[in-house]
Amino acid sequence: MFHYDYLGKRFAMEVHVRQDYRDLHYRVLDNWGLKKRFVIRDEFCTMGPLTEEMRPPCISDELEFVQFSVAGGGPERLELESWHLKSSDSYVRDTVSVPGCYPFGYRRTFNGTYRPWVPDYVVHMGTFNRLEEGIRDQDVFEIPEQCKIVAQVDMPLEVKMIESLFLKE
Repeated sequence: MFHYDYLGKRFAMEVHVRQDYRDLHYRVLDNWGLKKRFVIRDEFCTMGPLTEEMRPPCISDELEFVQFSVAGGGPERLELESWHLKSSDSYVRDTVSVPGCYPFGYRRTFNGTYRPWVPDYVVHMGTFNRLEEGIRDQDVFEIPEQCKIVAQVDMPLEVKMIESLFLKE
């Protein structure tokens, strides 16, 4: 599960991955106001620099409109717009709600030249469920007291792909 706050420039994600035959559970907190990334696992916290900029809400200027679509039906249906950007080494497609511009779906296709952490060819896509407007619990962005150690953290591919939705290229 993840939460984002464009106005406060904050991002929080609960991460559950299986790596090297172990289940890992941790939280990632990005705070662009502090320019810091916090990774919290059990009672341990690692803090590192947040060097990327948070992209502005909605669709960046370089994406081109693709289509209108609808998710669901009846009065609860969600009207959507899809936008994309093609280049020689990547394909980006974002789908957002109309109105509101809330992220609904994404697709990222890369070959190995786009970013150093991406293997030769990767397709990562998904849709977001249980979209809610507003922040019900501000505590998800709170930085715990144990976050005092400074170190660089190498994020798993799954985290980097979802975070890329919120980073300026």
